[in-house]
Parts: sequence; C-alpha cells; structure tokens
Amino acid sequence: MMLAVRQGYPEQQAVLPIVRVCAEASRLQAALDHALPFLRHHPQAWRLRIVVASLQAALDRPTQAAAELRRVLMQQPDAAPAHYRLGVLQRDAFRDRAAARRSFEAYLRHDREGRFAPEVTAWLAEQRARRHSIAALQHPARRTREAQP
Repeated sequence: MMLAVRQGYPEQQAVLPIVRVCAEASRLQAALDHALPFLRHHPQAWRLRIVVASLQAALDRPTQAAAELRRVLMQQPDAAPAHYRLGVLQRDAFRDRAAARRSFEAYLRHDREGRFAPEVTAWLAEQRARRHSIAALQHPARRTREAQP
C-alpha cells in the first residue's frame, strides 16, 4: 500500500482494495497489517472496521472481533452489518443466545429487508419456539390446565 500512496494514490482509496486482495489470497494477517494502522489514523472508517472484525473472527479472535464491532456501534448505532456480525459472534463463538438475540433484533430494526434478514428471522423464531417449549416442560400443570376445555 505504501508504494501506491507514495505514488500519489489516496490512502483512503488504497487501503480497502489492498485489504480485499490480501483476504482473497487467504493472507488474513497481512490484510490486518494494512488495515489496522489505517484505522489508528482514521478511527471513523467504520466500514473498514467491520472488515477488520470479520478478519479477526476468521483468525479465531472473537474477542478482538467483538471489540471492533462494538467500536463501530458506538460510532454508528444504526450500522446493521455490525449488529448482524456481532450477533453471529455472540451466538457461535460466545454461545450467548440472549446477547445474539438482542443483536439480531437490532439488525432487523435497522435493515428488515437486509441480506441476512431471512436467516436472522428464522433463528429468532427458532429461539422463541425453544423458549416456549422449555417453559411448557418446566410448567406441565399449566399446560394441562390450558389443554382442558
């Protein structure tokens, strides 16, 4: 990236293509090595920060990924992709269904027709059904009374 910048290419336009090329070549750490210094100087570049979070997650660094996503949400509370990715981390890496549910619900509030809306909607419905089933098992007398005419 430095060569492109030295030759006059704007750093803000150079960083994302270089990060993307590195990631596509499975050079995830190299992608981070280009992105992180840029973010230190341009902390408002929240879209790149979401990419960094995805790279961190792919490198099995869920804590760092979640921290990046929380930084995004502090700057851009309506950033639906950050809510979605944080929900995925909370669900899959941290096994925290309650936190994942909150993040997925926030995703849907900000992008109900979004790319991941069908997946999120289905997962939330499964969780509601699961909670209902658990409640019914914990309170069989209530279920029996409700079933009587």
